[in-house]
Amino acid sequence: MLEYLKDNYWIILLILNYVIAISAVITVVLKNINPTKTLSYIIVLVFFPFFGLLVYYLFGQEYRKNKIFSRKHVLNQSIIKSINQELEFNKNQIRKIDDFLDHKLKLVKLLYSNKNSPLTLCNEVDILKNGKTKFEALLRDLNNAKNHIHLEYYIIKDDKIGSKVLDALCKKATQA
Repeated sequence: MLEYLKDNYWIILLILNYVIAISAVITVVLKNINPTKTLSYIIVLVFFPFFGLLVYYLFGQEYRKNKIFSRKHVLNQSIIKSINQELEFNKNQIRKIDDFLDHKLKLVKLLYSNKNSPLTLCNEVDILKNGKTKFEALLRDLNNAKNHIHLEYYIIKDDKIGSKVLDALCKKATQA
């Protein structure tokens, strides 16, 4: 048996390389990174034994990015925890809310038990039923803004509504 291992150690190393490479390929595929990167790493791992593993483990691992995101997750959790502690309701407040929102109690309890978005008082919600009323309200709010404007849109088109929004933002920027 020892003789067999001595004679075929390259084959054993090659098999070991491909076992590790297959686990690396599975990891790359499950990461959901750029398809071009994924394909490149798979090709390097399969067609360049030993060198492919070396390249993948030196350049394919995003150690810095993973470290940053793990720190950010810990920071986010601590911020959420501190906000929840500041805004935590006691039993008397829940009873007052129960009396105030008798038929909406299930919704209040659902919102209260959500750890990522704490339930607070003194909020106001407007239900906008169509795009026309939504953009009218947006333009009105933009024109009435005093300190800050926070917008998040995927696309602002160069059309009638988009031009109005951009004009309102430019007008507010010159007022500052």
